[in-house]
Amino acid sequence: MERVFVTYLRYYSDFFQQQHHNTTTSYLPLDLKKLKEFVLYKIAHHVLTSRCLEGSLAIGTVEESWDGPYRIRSIHFSHKEQADLEARAWTIARNGENLSAETHFNQASDYGKFLLHDIRNLEMLGITTIASIPLIEWYDTYRSGIPFPLQWDAESLASLEKLVESFYKSFLEEYTTLVERNFSTLCQDFTLYQRMPLKCLIAVECENNPLPLVNFPDITVLSYTDKSLNQNMVMLCNKKEIEKAKEKIPEDLSYYPVITERNFPLFHSTGGFMPFEVDRQRCALRNQVYKSIKEDFKRAYAKFAAKHEV
Repeated sequence: MERVFVTYLRYYSDFFQQQHHNTTTSYLPLDLKKLKEFVLYKIAHHVLTSRCLEGSLAIGTVEESWDGPYRIRSIHFSHKEQADLEARAWTIARNGENLSAETHFNQASDYGKFLLHDIRNLEMLGITTIASIPLIEWYDTYRSGIPFPLQWDAESLASLEKLVESFYKSFLEEYTTLVERNFSTLCQDFTLYQRMPLKCLIAVECENNPLPLVNFPDITVLSYTDKSLNQNMVMLCNKKEIEKAKEKIPEDLSYYPVITERNFPLFHSTGGFMPFEVDRQRCALRNQVYKSIKEDFKRAYAKFAAKHEV
């Protein structure tokens, strides 16, 4: 579901704009049947336009020009011809025809090919709508980009705190869901899963340097096992409160070392400040969840193999 939603955000957000005039509202819930039809329409429109350029479809006026050794071909449509082309594309889409084999590596249409594949897999699982689950809500909220001003003020810092708090909550929820569903027995040996329920204390601070220096925020995190909790807890605080909490943690409770870092997963590259791309590096939340599961699985499997002499 995540890959479908993020691909939709990156390459097919005009679908939402077609459905709703207010672009500030949530993109959820997402109707997969309507999205599939729209993707088929976009692919068909691209293919039909290519056919017009090639001359196999007699719509529009093709013009040619030369730029040195390069021949440039462009096509122009009248309003009537454009309406005719769009009507044909919608007919193809509503009939369920997939013309992605003719896209010739057009970027948006090729992503459409993979998106259709993922939608089909979800349909086989009986999933017809992507609703408000924490991970998807996180992407929906920050679909226009992660807030990252040149100079931090109270408002921008509060926005960042909300983002970081949401990130950790979603991370713990998605990690737990995935390991319990996919490794129902082995997850008992997963390092992070064993330590739950966790109390996670987070301090978000930033000291503004003179421009044009980039002011990266400091994210300080302390997480430790708290058996008095029924579920994981994420709390915003400050660094002094984190130091006080560390002193009160019983020695027999395991906890991650206090971490103050500028390499917070959201800020691995400047690309992370922009609208999400469909790749591992920029989908920060997805990357962090699967990275943690991969590391825990390797350790748990090594323990299992040693025990059973595999």
